Amino acid sequence: MKSEYIIEKNIINPLYKNTYRDIALDLTKKLDNPIIINRIALILSNQSFGFSSITLKSIHKELFKDIYDFAGNYRSDFIEKNLFELFNKEKNIDYSQVGKENVLNHIINFHYELLKLNPFTQGNTITINIFLLKYLQYYGFEITKELYNKCKLNKQD
Repeated sequence: MKSEYIIEKNIINPLYKNTYRDIALDLTKKLDNPIIINRIALILSNQSFGFSSITLKSIHKELFKDIYDFAGNYRSDFIEKNLFELFNKEKNIDYSQVGKENVLNHIINFHYELLKLNPFTQGNTITINIFLLKYLQYYGFEITKELYNKCKLNKQD
């Protein structure tokens, strides 16, 4: 086992904003895994973002490296093709013509579509929720517990 893995397992890094830690704790209630909690907080605290299926894949890989052998791999080529089409469709939306609340609703609908595809063998909900938060952050939304809870409530069936 790598020493980074052992250190990561024992603490939740206090340098991350409390909001990121709280969201990470909520996302991982069923996993109860401090390693994943730290990784979520790290991903959310990093301001960089690229809107693509490659970013989705890299989030999954970062979260589940050393945990799943399939970390960062889609279930099939068919899934990858569908994701490519979904991302291209989303890229064609002109958000400059839409109010901020409508942007939020549209991005949440995109989130639904990603969840329906279920692209990974395990870890879909956490990975896609983190991608959603990063996407919202990219569009100028501040990641808060309130925003997270609104998105979380809207995604439930």
